Amino acid sequence: AKTAESIDYWGHYPIVDMQYKSDAPVEVSLRAWAPFIPGDAKTSNTPGAVFEIHLTNKGSSRQAGTLAFSFPGFGGHRTRDEVIGFPNLPKKIELPEPHIGRRPAPAGLSGVWVEDKAWGMSYVLAALDEKSARVGGELETDGTKWAAIEKGLPKITRDDGGSSLAVDFSLEPGQEKVVRLILAWYAPEWEGNGKPGTGGRPIVTRAAGGGLV
Repeated sequence: AKTAESIDYWGHYPIVDMQYKSDAPVEVSLRAWAPFIPGDAKTSNTPGAVFEIHLTNKGSSRQAGTLAFSFPGFGGHRTRDEVIGFPNLPKKIELPEPHIGRRPAPAGLSGVWVEDKAWGMSYVLAALDEKSARVGGELETDGTKWAAIEKGLPKITRDDGGSSLAVDFSLEPGQEKVVRLILAWYAPEWEGNGKPGTGGRPIVTRAAGGGLV
């Protein structure tokens, strides 16, 4: 698994177009968007996004491969202080015990529906018009996991709220395939203080200088 050499990015709200440049034999581009209808606030606030990936074989021989999408789970949440490396952070964020349930994506979609009842949140990760999409555990940033997506996805653990979705493809010379993935989420009580599951209770930590945060 290799990273792209460069990515051409064009953001034009609510759409983003990205063209990946790499030495792969298949050209890859992405168009992603969220619902936005002027004058229709309810529809425009739909919590979801569509990812449309274009795969094109510009070579002279057939090319086969796997496209994968990974989404982190609930338990991987970290506070802003942890992310930026706040010094001497002695107390980790307090999170409820996971109570994760999984079921197939709604009818007409190929993917997974994941819910954590302890958090009161859920999401759907699915592919449109793909009957054989594979589902597994989160790929994270582990290059060895990404390199193995053609053979298999990570196993799903009991408390793992993360998911990955893979679509296998085969392209003849000059052929293009468009894969459309949907990510939709449900979080009616989003605690923007960065402490989900705590009911907004303050979490006291001690900074390097002895002050309280």
